[in-house]
Amino acid sequence: MRPELFEQPVRKDDLRGMKFVKDHTSVPIAADESVFTSADAIKVVQAGCADLINIKLMKSGIVEALDIAAIARSANMELMIGCMIESRLGLGCAVHLAAGLGGFRFIDLDPHLEPAQDPFIGGPEFTEPVYSLSDEIPGIGVAKK
Repeated sequence: MRPELFEQPVRKDDLRGMKFVKDHTSVPIAADESVFTSADAIKVVQAGCADLINIKLMKSGIVEALDIAAIARSANMELMIGCMIESRLGLGCAVHLAAGLGGFRFIDLDPHLEPAQDPFIGGPEFTEPVYSLSDEIPGIGVAKK
C-alpha cells in the first residue's frame, strides 16, 4: 500500500533535509512543524522542500492561517488542515475554516476530546468521512456546557 503523504519527515528547521526527501520520492511531502507563521511558509516555498503545507489553527491562529494558505496557493502548493487534541470549539473553528476557504486536499481533523472532558457542546459532527455543520447554535455552532 502506498502512503498518501509524508508529513514533516525531518526536524522542523531542516528544510534542506526535507528538500532531499522530496527530491527522492514520488510521495507528496507535507510541511507541518516547519510552518507556524507566514514567514515560515515563505521559507518553505523558497526552499522548494514541500508539496503541501499542513495548517493547524492551534499553531498559527486564524489570521496567520489565512496568510499561510494564500502563500501556499500563490506557489501552487496544496493545502492540508490538521489539528491537535482539541475541544469542540477548536475543531469547530478548523472545520469552518476548511469549509469556508476550500481547496484543502487533505483533511486530518481527528476527533476531539472525549465528550465528558470537553467543556463545550455542539460543533461539527463526524460521520466518516464527512464533518457536518449544524445551525442549531449560532456562530460556529459551539456553546459552553
